[in-house]
Amino acid sequence: GGALDIPSGTTVTFAPGTIVKSLSGEEVSLTGYLANISVEGRLIADGTADNPITFTSINDNSVGGATGSGSPAAGDWGGVSLDGGSIDVEHAVLNYSQTAVFGQTTGTLTADNDQFLNIESTGITSASSVAVIDDNTFSGSGVAVQVDAPQLTLEDNTASMVPAGNGFGPIGEVEYQVYSSALNFGSISGNTATGTGALLLVGGSAVTSSYDNSLPLATSSGGNSAISGSF
Repeated sequence: GGALDIPSGTTVTFAPGTIVKSLSGEEVSLTGYLANISVEGRLIADGTADNPITFTSINDNSVGGATGSGSPAAGDWGGVSLDGGSIDVEHAVLNYSQTAVFGQTTGTLTADNDQFLNIESTGITSASSVAVIDDNTFSGSGVAVQVDAPQLTLEDNTASMVPAGNGFGPIGEVEYQVYSSALNFGSISGNTATGTGALLLVGGSAVTSSYDNSLPLATSSGGNSAISGSF
């Protein structure tokens, strides 16, 4: 047993329709985050609208047959750890995770047209060189997105989260939290959220750009990104 490791220089591709079931996970460097898949190389998990890829709990008997109790719960499995590698997840369902995608990398993160459901703590929390997070749905408890990237796109996401009250989230449970050394407001648009955390918390150094979104902006008195310091 143990987590699946994708070593540096290795690319693993999951075909459309692939179902990945997990339980628990290995703690990453005493951070409290649990990983079931650790990506030092590259993971490509690109489903289709008609044939998505599913990451879920071993207890989720609604897909892939009866493999567990039939009573899945948020946090049943840890998540996918970016450990210096790159991940591309499109048209996928990530259900019942602690933190579905997390970690620090010089690589890239792409999440497009995914459903992050029954989250226990955070949908995505990462520090990467490039982050493209578009057209996703987030529901559960805690924070939808925490991301630190010099090249960042955050567009047309929908979040419906409730406060987790578990200490995860470096700057409270605002549903979208972004930090960038070259923050371009033109690449942050169309995001929506509900509840008390329906804000976009921003930090870093802005470039010439315009913000045109109904989601209110929030700022913090903090200095450097607290996101990358979490790993």
